[in-house]
Amino acid sequence: MRAGISCFLLLLSGTVVFADTHVIYPDGSGDYPTIQAALASAVDGDVIELAPGIFQGPGNTDVDFLGKAVTVTSQGGADATAIDCAFGRGFLFQSLEGPASVLAGVTIQDGSAGQGGGIFIDGASPTIENCRFLACTASTVGGAIYHRGGTPTIDGCEFIECEAAERGGAIFSGNIWDDTDSDPTISDCLFRYCTAEIRGGALYISWSSATVTGCLFQENSSELGGAVALNNDTALFTWCTFYQNSADGGSGVWATRARGNPVLINCTFCSNDASSDNGVIYLNGGAFAELRNTIIAFNNGYAVYIAGGAAVLSCCDLYWNTSGDWTGEIAGQLGMAGNIQADPMFCDISVPELEINDVSPCAAGTHPNPECALIGAWGVNCTSTPVTATTWSEVKSRYNR
Repeated sequence: MRAGISCFLLLLSGTVVFADTHVIYPDGSGDYPTIQAALASAVDGDVIELAPGIFQGPGNTDVDFLGKAVTVTSQGGADATAIDCAFGRGFLFQSLEGPASVLAGVTIQDGSAGQGGGIFIDGASPTIENCRFLACTASTVGGAIYHRGGTPTIDGCEFIECEAAERGGAIFSGNIWDDTDSDPTISDCLFRYCTAEIRGGALYISWSSATVTGCLFQENSSELGGAVALNNDTALFTWCTFYQNSADGGSGVWATRARGNPVLINCTFCSNDASSDNGVIYLNGGAFAELRNTIIAFNNGYAVYIAGGAAVLSCCDLYWNTSGDWTGEIAGQLGMAGNIQADPMFCDISVPELEINDVSPCAAGTHPNPECALIGAWGVNCTSTPVTATTWSEVKSRYNR
């Protein structure tokens, strides 16, 4: 039985079809007994609404979108509706789904699989928005999401306590060994307390040209790339914050190989923790990084450590990183192209919202080089005396570490 609210969709052929909204309840009542049953019956344009509660069991986990341009959403958002995977997966997109295949406003918790404990994406380009991934795990890669091929959009999602035994504690994008096109867009997401044993505590990007905007990476960890590990392709990060992440190498971003090229624009790195002979940004194997209008301040380790590769910086502020700021291969760039070494004057360095004082040298209009405009991911939000630290112990104390 097709039930719910109907609207008209006019196809290019002129044929009129009905698109319905189906309501599903956790107890099996509603228009269909399970999410999968609703998807099996749905046609392109349909909406499947999940009522508040916890969905469990066969038909509500390992749900396959079946290539359909259907929206699965919740009535009350991720706070109200959860998919309890009981150590299975949440959803699969493996039949060339496009942007009109939408998953929105649900929590996926306790998902577990070899690849992609929460969601598995293979050769598809779905839209995942306003979802929460909680304690999802992978025995190899992609604790919450595994993605290979296609151009998925992941927007406004939270990744909390997700874990991968190898790479990509929250998201694994691309492939380790080949150049299958995998170009995700990740925006306004939170990555917190995610881990990977080998590389990429939050994100592992390999042969994948990712665009990452407005994301917060907080307290993620891995051996290499506490927040992000990048292998063999270019990834663009804009307006992102890296706060209290940790790794032996590259507590913020680790990149390798000649095509492992991070581009970081208007980002802020603060209170990340790498070993003393390593860095917040770590480049090796010929990797090349470009940093623009970025703050790297109050971190343990070098600001930028290059074991093999190069970095070009402009309008950047590197300040009070314990092993050194403008050192090694980037030493000659201080004072060039708008680069400075000055206290960024954060309003409050005990929170990841690292807004700056109105007299900060990173604020637009106060920088010695007016063409630089704003430096960092956060604007001005205080005029009182900025918080300053006199010792590294005090810095750690302020960060509650």
